[in-house]
Parts: sequence; structure tokens; C-alpha cells
Amino acid sequence: MSTAYDVIVLGAGAMGSAAAYYLARNGQRVLLLEQFALDHPNGSSYGNSRIIRYMYDHPAYVGLAKAAYPLWRDLEAAAGEPLMHITGGLDFGLPSSTTFQATLDSVAQHDIPVEHLTPAEAMRLFPALTIPDDHAVVYQADYGYLNASACVRAHVRQAQAHGAVLVERAKVVSVSADAHSATVTTAEAVYRAARLVITAGAWTKEALAGLGLHLPLEVRRVQYAFFHPTDRARYQPPNYPVLIQHTGDSFIGLPYSIPDDGAHGVKFAYHDGQPVSSADGVNRTPDDDLADSLQPFFRRYLPGLVGLPAAGAHVCLYTMTPDTHFVIDRHPLYAHIAYATPCSGHGFKFSS
Repeated sequence: MSTAYDVIVLGAGAMGSAAAYYLARNGQRVLLLEQFALDHPNGSSYGNSRIIRYMYDHPAYVGLAKAAYPLWRDLEAAAGEPLMHITGGLDFGLPSSTTFQATLDSVAQHDIPVEHLTPAEAMRLFPALTIPDDHAVVYQADYGYLNASACVRAHVRQAQAHGAVLVERAKVVSVSADAHSATVTTAEAVYRAARLVITAGAWTKEALAGLGLHLPLEVRRVQYAFFHPTDRARYQPPNYPVLIQHTGDSFIGLPYSIPDDGAHGVKFAYHDGQPVSSADGVNRTPDDDLADSLQPFFRRYLPGLVGLPAAGAHVCLYTMTPDTHFVIDRHPLYAHIAYATPCSGHGFKFSS
């Protein structure tokens, strides 16, 4: 095993695994450090599904998505397994919703094709839904979901195939730098390289603070649940798309749903979470009343899920900036150190 590295990548979630792959593929000697076992449930990149879409309320993300989609297909080809599942998707809500209008404006700037439906048309196509007559509905055919854990593992395998070295259970004690290199100290070893990429998710704030960079990053505890309705076929493609409901003030965050993949059930969550003091202190047991908190949405839009217990529930982490846009940048004093903090609930799809 080589101990001379060009780049250390700190954190093997969505961003770190992808960074390690592209760096190694481009001939760099890469060390990928992960504080837990690979594909762990403690951060932001674990599980069977993350939405991929063009429909965003800021045009920059639409442009990023246009670059990301073909790269996921490239990774599928290299890995020899399906990773991205296209289902189509609906954005719906009151026409006055600011996020709804901004989304339509953004995709129009990038010539993304959309189909405007009446609520009645949407309910005929997707019979699990109930949509009020005063709602606007837009269908976009390229919506889908990524198998998150499989994507992380595929990026790491491909990185290793190009010579990258993965060290798991490497809890970082300190990070330091000088003008020409960076040093990462774990409980077991000291590693040095000419360059460092920090993709530590909810632990990024602490890693950057050790380098004198203090960002206003807030860790949030987020919950999601799966449900097994009686007629599961109604909640699987092509009968059920990805859903994003533009709420105004009716619900918490942006409610969203991902179709049943045949194994886990239909997924539902609010795009929001509770601030916590640190990633290490998070209560990872889902709240007992999680299913109850989703019932108001189900009663209005998904009556087939009303009263069902959660078939599975999980806790994951967001890392939020004050304006909710994620950050990808270089350290202001050390140009050989880059960092990415896209774990804001909408970063996974861009990791390719």
C-alpha cells in the first residue's frame, strides 16, 4: 500500500466518494478517509433513494443537473449496475407559490420541457393522488431517484480500481496545513499530501475550524419514513411519480415523496429538520409521532396512506448555510485545500 499521496479526501459520502473517483481517474494518488465504515447511516448519503431532477427554483441548479445526469449514466456503465431510476415527477401547489413560479422560470431559462396538467388530468394519470381544483400541476419526465448507497459504493469501487486507497474508521483528531501541504491526523496515523479535499458532511464545520475558517453551518436532524399501502402498485412507477408539493405556509418545508422501489415502500418526508448542536450528539432514533405528523398531508393529497403506520423510519443530517445554498470553495489562505458542503437536502444528485 502506497503511503505517498497527491490528495487526501476527507469523508467518503456522496461528495467524497465522487471526488476520490474523479481524482484517481485523472491520475492522482488518492487517500480517502472515512471516520465510520463505508456506506454508514450516520450522515447524509445513506439509503435507497435521493431525488434527481431539473426542477429547481434557482437556474444554477438546473445547469448543474444538466451536467450531472450524463455523469450518472457514465458511472452506471463503469460500475455495471443500475443507479439512476427515471420515474417522472410532479410539482404541484397553489399558483401563487413563490417557489413554484421560480421553478418554472428557472427551467424555462434552460429549455427543460414540462407539461402543464389540470388536477383532473394528474389524478387520472396518478390515481393515488388527490389534488384540489385550485392547484397548478406540472409534470417533468426526467425526474427520478438515485440509489444513494449504491452510488457511494460504486464511486468508491471505481476510485479503488484507479488506485485510490480507502481507510475506514479513521476518526480525525486534527487537520493542519502549511503553504505547500496538508496534514490529517487520526487516532491511528498521520497522513500528509500536497492537496486536501474536505467533504466531511455534518462534520465539515469542525474540520474547517481547525484550519481557521469558521463557516455558519448548521446541522439539522431530518426524518423520513416509508409506508406500505394495501395496493402498492398504485405507488410504483408508472402509476406514481416523484412528488414535490409547493406549500406556501401550509406544511413544514417542501413535502416530497419518492415511489415505492418494490422493497422499501413509498417514501415521504418534509424538506426540513431540527437544528442540533453537533453531528456527534444527534438522536438517531426516529420520533414516535413521525407518522402522525405526516397525516395532515396524507389526508389532503394521499388518502391511501392515511392511518398507516410507518414501515420504516430513519434519521439523516442536513448541513445548512443561512441562505440554504450549499458551498463549494477553496480555503482563502490555502489554495491547495478545497471543501464542499452540499448536504443541504438537495446536494446528492450533483455529486457526480
